[in-house]
Amino acid sequence: TLRDTVVERVRTQITGAHVQQVNPDLSVRVKVNYASDRTIFSDLSSSGVFRALPSQESIVSVTQRLDHGSIFATGQYLQPLDSGGKTTFQRVPEIGHRYTSPPLWNDVVMLQMNSTATHFFREEGFDVSRIELSPGISTQGLHIGHVLGLRPQVKAKEVIYSHGRLASQSAARSRGTVWIGMEASSSLVKRFVLRNGQQLRHTITPKLFYEYVPPTRQGDLIQIDAIDDLPKKHLLTYSVNSRLKNSSGGGGQTWLDLFLAQSYHLGSSPGQASTFSDIWGQATIHLPDPFVPPGGQASVRFDSFVDPSSGAFRQLNTDLHLQHRQQWYVTLGHRRTKAGLVPRRGDIWNAISFNEVLAPQAKINFLTAGGGVRVSNNWTVGTKIYQDFATGVTSEWDVVGMYQSPCRCWSLGLFYSKLAGAGSVQARDQFNFVLTLRGIGATPSVGTGIMQSILTPLLGNGTGLPWTIE
Repeated sequence: TLRDTVVERVRTQITGAHVQQVNPDLSVRVKVNYASDRTIFSDLSSSGVFRALPSQESIVSVTQRLDHGSIFATGQYLQPLDSGGKTTFQRVPEIGHRYTSPPLWNDVVMLQMNSTATHFFREEGFDVSRIELSPGISTQGLHIGHVLGLRPQVKAKEVIYSHGRLASQSAARSRGTVWIGMEASSSLVKRFVLRNGQQLRHTITPKLFYEYVPPTRQGDLIQIDAIDDLPKKHLLTYSVNSRLKNSSGGGGQTWLDLFLAQSYHLGSSPGQASTFSDIWGQATIHLPDPFVPPGGQASVRFDSFVDPSSGAFRQLNTDLHLQHRQQWYVTLGHRRTKAGLVPRRGDIWNAISFNEVLAPQAKINFLTAGGGVRVSNNWTVGTKIYQDFATGVTSEWDVVGMYQSPCRCWSLGLFYSKLAGAGSVQARDQFNFVLTLRGIGATPSVGTGIMQSILTPLLGNGTGLPWTIE
């Protein structure tokens, strides 16, 4: 809580989290995020991410584990910040049940049944109640000659609504659909022995995933979350994962992890999606020991989308990380995305598929650079900067420092943030601190998240840190 002398009023942000394990099978989780006014983050937050938050949520959830599933009850309050208002839907409550059968018929077949009953309330406008039933059946262990593994799956979904999309559509309505999937995969493994005696294990895992969802009528249904948006899908997704691992000694180190995937529409594509989706590629490279000093780590990560028609990168994200034990680290990242459509990654049926494209977005071109160093056994400092090349503006610059007492009984965190202005949000410089007393506990704040992201490579989740609640 603070008094804002600019607007002459008291402004408060309440943040808290609690987990109560009543017994081994019954747990209660509470998360509270509430602001006295919706502009508090855009005016006072020390993080550019929080300044742009559209909303924040508070949740109470009770979960009871069963022998082959669980039941749960959840209440959610979504507080609008940058967008939304009194017409924002709140989940009060949501009751659900998840069931997965033990393997049947020689451990080949598994049955699933998920169901939820949710009431959506809002201050202005009509309320909606929704019941979702989703039975499914899947298999495991099927193969052709122990070379090609097969996993057929079928899921049905029936959703019943108490109200339509418009205020005048007060009658109950329903929509049902079915998802049919067939996954085929294989694995090729070869071992190599280098001159120095090290053993390399190269694994190539190709996969094919066929999916079909028939078109359904949903123009008269309210759109609240992913359950309400089930577009047609007639898709073939093919992918390959190539992994090179040093298998010498104990755990070994993965030198290269490369993943490529693309989807092909077997029927008409929804919206503005192309017949062939962009090619998604991810790669993580860890330089082997001969190329880094003892105790050092060096890695490069890539995440990209390539337009197959032109061969050009539609999106390319890179990250370089250098670190020496827990003494120092340097990181450098670049984010570049062309203006226009971007593939949507996955859906409620399959996390790796590219059936749709997202709305056109603006060009993204910015650099992130940061690092940290342990000055002594008690002091650790770090910094991170975000430079937007598209606008020529330094969006955010953070400098943090953490002092830990020798007994690790308490810690003091200091941080400085320089934030650029945008629109009605003013630029500003901000200084903050956070004091943590071990045993009393700590409640993470926005500043805590900044320190955690910068100093975790060196401090991890050690004792007496502000992001470690005890």
